[in-house]
Amino acid sequence: MQDNDFLAPVAPTPIVHCRHCRFWDAHMISVPTRTPEGLCRRKAPQPAIVPDDIDTGTSWPRTFEDDWCGEGVPMDPA
Repeated sequence: MQDNDFLAPVAPTPIVHCRHCRFWDAHMISVPTRTPEGLCRRKAPQPAIVPDDIDTGTSWPRTFEDDWCGEGVPMDPA
């Protein structure tokens, strides 16, 4: 027998896709795509990187419904 025979199995961390995440704001952005897009509201928006003559302020990351990041939080079942 080996020492690691006695270790409890570690359950894999479940993946929470954007469409099931409580921080995802689902909506189509300008042009429809193959899969619905939305905005990730998990963290504060970041400054948009655009040419100096365009001021868009900040922007939330755009994601597709089947994307995932590893920080997703499932929606409440209620």
